[in-house]
Amino acid sequence: MIRKAILFASYLLLYKSIRLIFGIKRVGDLDIEENKIYLFASNHISKMDALYILASLKIREMWKISPVTFLITEKYMRKPLIGVYLRMVGGVANTRGCLRILMERVAQGDNIMIFPQGKIKGNKAGIGLLYLEREFKESVIVPINIRRFMGSVKITFKEPFRHRIINTNLQPQ
Repeated sequence: MIRKAILFASYLLLYKSIRLIFGIKRVGDLDIEENKIYLFASNHISKMDALYILASLKIREMWKISPVTFLITEKYMRKPLIGVYLRMVGGVANTRGCLRILMERVAQGDNIMIFPQGKIKGNKAGIGLLYLEREFKESVIVPINIRRFMGSVKITFKEPFRHRIINTNLQPQ
């Protein structure tokens, strides 16, 4: 509950400002249902992507998706002030063993936000995302697309979905 309160306070104090400063525009609806786990999966164009996404949310959506766990590169989690804040709002370092932590957080009711491409503008497969989807039958993937456009940031929420079948070797069908 403390993480939810800190994230929500950050939303009110910080993310609304980010929305104005970066000219965040949003496309698409986000219909959050009870008793589902949302795996937010976005492309990765900058270090600010998670902040852009959170800033694009409506206040009710922010409340409903909280608590949310973010998978973050380890170097940011090691920075003194930033690392403390990231842990307080639900950040988990992307290291060996992070999938176990994500599984624990999902079991506690957290939603997850990850960037399956890995590196900024990278092209790595999101195998962890498929694993979480396979393990948690009530989960859905919410694809998010981030684009810079004429001095603003455009966030597009696409239709949530589930793969029909995910084999034991994590190949979706």
